[in-house]
Amino acid sequence: MLRRVVLGATAATVLGAGVGLLPAGPAVAGPVSDADGGPLGVDGPCTRSVFSIPHPTVSTELVYVFEPEGGPECGGTRPTVLFAHGSTARHPIAYSALIDHLVSRGFAVVYPSYPDQGTMASWIAMEDAGFAAGAAASSRVDLSRIGIVSHSLGGGFTPRLTQLAGEHGWGANGLFVVPMAPYVAAGVGSGPIAVPPQTRWLTISFEEDANLDNGLATEAFRSLALPAAQKTHLTVVSDPANQLKADHYVPNLWTVDDMDVYGVFRPIDAVSRCALHGADCDAALADAQVGSTVHPANIVTDDPVDSNPPGSNECTSLVFFRSCPTEPWMTTVRDRSAGVGGTTAAQTVRFGDQQTAPSGLVIEASSSDPEVLPPGNIVVTPVASGTVSVIATGAPARPGRAVVSLTATDPQGHVATRSFVATFGAGDPPPGGFHPVTPVRVLDTRVPIGTTGGRIGAGGSIELQIAGTAGLPAAGVAGVVLNVTAESPTAASFITVGPTGDPRAVTSNLNPSAGQTRANLVVVKVGPTGRVSLFNNSGTTNLIADLAGWIDDGRATTATGRSAYRPLDPVRVLDTRGDGSTAPAPFGPGESRDLDLTGPCAGVGGPISAVAMNVTAVGPTAPTHVTVWPSGVGPPDASNLNADAGDTVPNMVMVPVGAEGKVSLRNNSGTVHLLADLAGCFVADAGSADGRGAMVRPARLADSRIGLGTLAAPLGPGEQRVIPVAGAAGVPPTGARAVIVNLTGTEPTDATHLTAWPTESALPFASNLNLRPGQTVPNLAVVKLGPSGAFTIFNNRGTTHVVIDVLAWIT
Repeated sequence: MLRRVVLGATAATVLGAGVGLLPAGPAVAGPVSDADGGPLGVDGPCTRSVFSIPHPTVSTELVYVFEPEGGPECGGTRPTVLFAHGSTARHPIAYSALIDHLVSRGFAVVYPSYPDQGTMASWIAMEDAGFAAGAAASSRVDLSRIGIVSHSLGGGFTPRLTQLAGEHGWGANGLFVVPMAPYVAAGVGSGPIAVPPQTRWLTISFEEDANLDNGLATEAFRSLALPAAQKTHLTVVSDPANQLKADHYVPNLWTVDDMDVYGVFRPIDAVSRCALHGADCDAALADAQVGSTVHPANIVTDDPVDSNPPGSNECTSLVFFRSCPTEPWMTTVRDRSAGVGGTTAAQTVRFGDQQTAPSGLVIEASSSDPEVLPPGNIVVTPVASGTVSVIATGAPARPGRAVVSLTATDPQGHVATRSFVATFGAGDPPPGGFHPVTPVRVLDTRVPIGTTGGRIGAGGSIELQIAGTAGLPAAGVAGVVLNVTAESPTAASFITVGPTGDPRAVTSNLNPSAGQTRANLVVVKVGPTGRVSLFNNSGTTNLIADLAGWIDDGRATTATGRSAYRPLDPVRVLDTRGDGSTAPAPFGPGESRDLDLTGPCAGVGGPISAVAMNVTAVGPTAPTHVTVWPSGVGPPDASNLNADAGDTVPNMVMVPVGAEGKVSLRNNSGTVHLLADLAGCFVADAGSADGRGAMVRPARLADSRIGLGTLAAPLGPGEQRVIPVAGAAGVPPTGARAVIVNLTGTEPTDATHLTAWPTESALPFASNLNLRPGQTVPNLAVVKLGPSGAFTIFNNRGTTHVVIDVLAWIT
């Protein structure tokens, strides 16, 4: 919820003298009907429409164009925001609230996507071409009045994109630029950064940005060849009293709070008003801060310095390090694309604000994975200007990623340590085999297990060690299968699980409501240190994770116990509700039953070792949980799904079978009907390449809310939609027989269910997801692909939005 707390007239004491962009000038037509435009930070009257076109230079990417609709103030050609996203936010859902706000105030928004592999020069060229293509595809875009809004890596492109805008003649009647948490500027030449003289510039940094040091923003800002009156720097600080953290992800707006409004919305509104209406900029920026719960500590200045004192997050940043008293010399910039092509990886190490390295300094290097990067292949070579170059030489034994750790020791015994991730080949290991395990609890914040304990707060995350624990090997784990449960969250939230060391993806795995205990199966890539991270967006919650299996990276040392997956057309193998010829037989409290799967799995090529099936609890008479495990042994201390009384809750289960090809199902409390739809069977891997799993970084394949993919609109009652998979979202054009996706239904207008099945097959009597009106529910689905490399999705009743995220694919 958006809080409105007016603190009084504090702007003058915080802003000080000399702050501003440009003095008032002649008014020009802009995104609102007058020079004031209504309260800053408040949504305007316009609604949003969106379409996408193929990117003109990158076949895997799209250009999204958002246009305002509504009354006269929303029509005609519109001033336009060109949006350069962060490295992993290829889909605009990451910034949905900010884009909605801009469009509501009458802006068109052009959002080109770019892949997170490449060079600064290639990314800048992609963005520039995408801006031009998006503008050409819309009759609503006015390139004479533009803003460039960017975040993170996109912020690093922004100085050069602003130069290019001037070269194109864009922004002649108004140009404002707002990079948020920008990466180091590139492609602008040496010396002062020249941009069009009419530019009004506002850099926004965030106090607790642990991904990018604020020094990157301040150094680029000070290099701008603009008068002080035309550029302003805003540092947004945290507000612990209201649990608002000014970190790198503030502009990734899933929910809107005061920090978003006063740190992002209102300042952007202020600078756009100044640039496009000739409003007084000092007054506009001062007004942007008045009333904020976090305002008194925000810093607005024309002459910024690094806002982080030595010893704070700049000494632990993932990407950029400056000198700190306890570690006085070594600073690093993380390598983003080392070794693409498979032979060498370079890393620059700088010393304390680029001071000359002290004589007698000794640097040692080590590798987290000697098979990918042998320590003897790391060569440290001195370079001029107080830097050294760290080179990884020789072709690795296998593609993958390794953490390179550097230790610098000076003659006085001071030690500095830094690390970076070197990537070889495509960075991802070849498809590996699945290793099913009897469910075992590996994380429980209540006990604690796998953590020091305690609920996870808003914006908080924990790292869970996977490799080397619970019987898994220390090396060779590419992915892991976890049943993740959010228990008793205090607010509606979402949980994202991803590889530790990678930027957090814009996807989500679990969407619990306040007070609701919900689980979802997660298949997730493991980070180079053998860990996965679990992030909670809002409120506080306990998190529980039960290990269901893991996917190896193809090493010979992990062949023992390896299984291959055989996808099936979905088939219902259990329904206790009866079918007219059989009487209903719900599970009672504490009751267990065995389910024989040898018949449904017959013909898959060998004795089955495990199964993947969607289990649904229907109409429990009391809150309960359901556990599935291999028959013949006692039930584990784990669960697969949690349901409230009267609910209908599904969850995907990957579980070994017992010696007789059976699994056991147990209901904990009350009575409940259980359904099970078989998606596929696992057999012992005899060395064939078929049935192997390949992990990908979570990628959004389709989203009806923004018209992504073939989901241009919500699914109507009884509607089917084909979802092409081959060649998209990290899946290769050929060779994929099945795909593992997180399937989310949101904003349904009626109680309904969704079914996914291979295109070119008939709609099966099975379901993947059950929804009630207004709910947001995710569920993992392992879906066989049809001969065309696609699957089809069906909605039973009402209309519902659908989001599909790819997690892995199967050969």
